[in-house]
Amino acid sequence: MSIEKTIKKVLKEELEQVVRIDTSDFKDLLNYVNGDVATIMKLPDYRNKQVVIVGDLDLSGNQDIKNLNLISKIEGKLNIASSSVDVFDDEKADSVYDYNSLRYRIKKQKELDRKYQELNVLRANNEWDIQNGDEISYETEALFVYIKDTEQLVSEDEDKYFIYPMKYSHYGGKMYQWLGDDGFEQEYVVYDKDNIYDSCTDAIESRIDELGFDAFNKWVWESNLDRGEVLHFLREYITEVVYDAPEDWGVSKVLTNQQYKYIEIYESKIQKLNQKLKTDTSLTDEQKQQIGGEIVDAQDLIDDIRENPEGDYNEDQIEEAIDNWADDNEDNFINLFKEMGMDPKNIVDYADTKGIIDTIIQEDSYGNILGSYDGDYEEIDVENETYIVFRYN
Repeated sequence: MSIEKTIKKVLKEELEQVVRIDTSDFKDLLNYVNGDVATIMKLPDYRNKQVVIVGDLDLSGNQDIKNLNLISKIEGKLNIASSSVDVFDDEKADSVYDYNSLRYRIKKQKELDRKYQELNVLRANNEWDIQNGDEISYETEALFVYIKDTEQLVSEDEDKYFIYPMKYSHYGGKMYQWLGDDGFEQEYVVYDKDNIYDSCTDAIESRIDELGFDAFNKWVWESNLDRGEVLHFLREYITEVVYDAPEDWGVSKVLTNQQYKYIEIYESKIQKLNQKLKTDTSLTDEQKQQIGGEIVDAQDLIDDIRENPEGDYNEDQIEEAIDNWADDNEDNFINLFKEMGMDPKNIVDYADTKGIIDTIIQEDSYGNILGSYDGDYEEIDVENETYIVFRYN
């Protein structure tokens, strides 16, 4: 900060009667006044002035704090979790964490009272009578049966109108809060069984997107690899290796056009010589022996040419070598994929996602797939409709 800006800031603070205190000094003051900020504000140095705390202020667990909202500003974060602070304006600090503080409990009670009022109106109008055929009436009925079955009722006065519908869903399932006891933050999810497959599909796909290969055990992936994609990957990987050294893969060369011509010439010669032996009756034994020798020599030349091709490597043999290697390594794809230094999360690109979804749904419970509190769930029948119900938290 420039000198000019610093001077302006000091002058402004003096004009506005601002007192800046670092957090450690402020805590010492609190101890001095038994936690009452109002007493601090009466001290000569702070009377009729705006008090600004410099830095993060942690008052968590402090049950002696009173009148904290008299502070004008905190230049940092405020933590009043499990404290006696009942009021503090959020805009006075960078952020406020107040879990289980008196302020937190007051807000929660106000929220709870508001929800009770909404539910009482519904009860008075009998809005959730299952005879009206509304989906929410069936869902709340199924949930209330589940709550009774799991012995969570603490009073005979508690009915289904202690179930509060949340504004959000969970993978297509409707979420509700149970307000019938002190644990009013317990949430539940209700699914129509006809749509449970789609909900599980969304949950599984979301898990795969988030965790990739780590989403499920290795056997799940091995059982649901897309063979076409796997073989395509393996072929692409090994193709360059085979082409770089075909002879290492047992691939031979083919004959050149020139070599084929030589073979044609020598085969033609052999044919003519054999014909002469068959038809020329004037040949002496010595001549026959000479012709036989020429035939042998020609055949040796043909064999030598065939054994020493000078053309390119045999493309059919190269493709066969590539295919054989891909087939041999298909079952070891996942291990090989990792050994190649590939990111395991990308294995999903070579998997049959639908196969994985079907496997998980067959092998696991709806509760585990969709994230229930304890993995359990119940199927509840209401008016010939079946609902999947579980506790969420």
